Amino acid sequence: DYANGRERYMERLISLGVPLDGYKIGLDCANGSAWKMAKIVFEALGAEVHVIHAEPNGMNINDRCGSTHIDSLRDFVLEKKLDVGFAFDGDADRCGCIDEKGNILTGDHILYICARYFKEYGELPSNTIVATVMSNFGLLRSLEKIGITCAVTAVGDKYVYECMAKNGYSVGGEQSGHIILSQFATTGDGILTCLKLAEVMKRRKMKMSELLSEFDEYP
Repeated sequence: DYANGRERYMERLISLGVPLDGYKIGLDCANGSAWKMAKIVFEALGAEVHVIHAEPNGMNINDRCGSTHIDSLRDFVLEKKLDVGFAFDGDADRCGCIDEKGNILTGDHILYICARYFKEYGELPSNTIVATVMSNFGLLRSLEKIGITCAVTAVGDKYVYECMAKNGYSVGGEQSGHIILSQFATTGDGILTCLKLAEVMKRRKMKMSELLSEFDEYP
């Protein structure tokens, strides 16, 4: 148990967040590596945190829970009337999201929200992000409407990061919810991604569903 490393990691995450007082946030930790840290981080930022699937026993990781089985979080968000729900996978490098209406957000939705936000603050190099061939075509069209280009790679976060590093891009990811925000980290980090989504909600004073009002998903 490398306690010092864990504490340093959580301190880093907290330093990258914004105050979340007044927000009710649900977390599905997939009985995995985020089971303890995610709650501590969001509570440290002032959020009212409600957690499910945070009792790992060595066998139940990703077992009908987490970002790969997100229905239980959707029910939880609606039942508790939460502002937003975040789900991680077992090793917490990916995340999923449930808005206040119970809609599921994929990595495409998360990329759109982050790209638009960073562009508004002048923090999106070349006004370009990176996605894969698995992304919904609506992501590319929705980004085009707001002046953002989407470079497309083969499936795999290594290809996404390779394109980002080669061209100096700072936002990239996969539809599965593996998002890389290289301004803050060199790899995908589900907790970090969720902190930034919460930051967008707070700074823009909008509900999660409202952040996607201009996103047109294709069949």
